Amino acid sequence: MDPTLITGELSLYKKLKAYLTFYKEGCKQLYYNQKEAYAIRQRVKDGEKISRKEFQLEHQAQRDFWKMIPFGLLVMILPESIPLFVAFIPTMAKMLEKRHAVCYKLHKEVVEVMSKKYDVTQGEFKTVSGVIRTFGRVPDLLDTSRLDRKLLETCLRFMGLSPLSLTPRLRSKLDAHLAYIDKDDQLLIEEGTSEIDRLDRNELIKACQERAISPCGLSEQQMAVALRRWVEIRKHNRDVEPLALVWSRMALMTHLPELDN
Repeated sequence: MDPTLITGELSLYKKLKAYLTFYKEGCKQLYYNQKEAYAIRQRVKDGEKISRKEFQLEHQAQRDFWKMIPFGLLVMILPESIPLFVAFIPTMAKMLEKRHAVCYKLHKEVVEVMSKKYDVTQGEFKTVSGVIRTFGRVPDLLDTSRLDRKLLETCLRFMGLSPLSLTPRLRSKLDAHLAYIDKDDQLLIEEGTSEIDRLDRNELIKACQERAISPCGLSEQQMAVALRRWVEIRKHNRDVEPLALVWSRMALMTHLPELDN
């Protein structure tokens, strides 16, 4: 079990033991997932269609591989510092609360920038038709090549991605993530809402965070409702790009645009 999901307080020894066990099992799972991901990539090359579950596994396997490199270096270079890091690792609930607070601060900055620089108000994002009209009038907000570094960082942070890199790398990271979300949305549309119903809490948190939907304080049912709303908007409005909905999330913070009657 992921130690960050444990609600009770643990002693430093028990917390360290839990994390070591967690990462040991994680390394085994990583090896298995890499083998599975390789097989999936081969099937895609052969033109075979894959499910959303397989798409997610292949995508996550790539991310996990790159995450293990700095962790492995830490274990080799500073093994004695691991207990210190473990002592300060927050629980999942605390991490979500902290991230929500950061996003709320960014939200206020985004509203101010939209108003002063682009003459766009929050009210324009309340309906899907309003979103479409807004980006028809201000298309630069959907063109990542025209976004300055500050806006690139804001978009990435809202979706739980690191903004620490050179500006061209931030732009390519945002483009890659939006392409991933677009593909994931299409698979959710094809497989229907039953796929959302099968997601567990961790999978719902991940899917919401990836789409700039803050899961802080939301129940599993509320997260599933928010995810269904996102998919419904994409399904019935193919011209609405993922970045347009991300902007609406940053502008509104509390809800997605209403579907037009």
